[in-house]
Amino acid sequence: MSPLNRGESECTRDHVSSLVEQRLKFRREKNYEQADIIKRELLDMDISLADTKDGTEFEIQI
Repeated sequence: MSPLNRGESECTRDHVSSLVEQRLKFRREKNYEQADIIKRELLDMDISLADTKDGTEFEIQI
């Protein structure tokens, strides 16, 4: 079960949002190794990422 299914806690959503923001910070700093570590952590949580010109969006994989 995905950590962000219905009935999700804001804490969990906040945690995912925080990880996405940290990843963006690492990407801006060209620290791709750390950005990839966070991406793998999110993928392990069944969260997919899409990098766009406006930032990174995440989606819950069901």
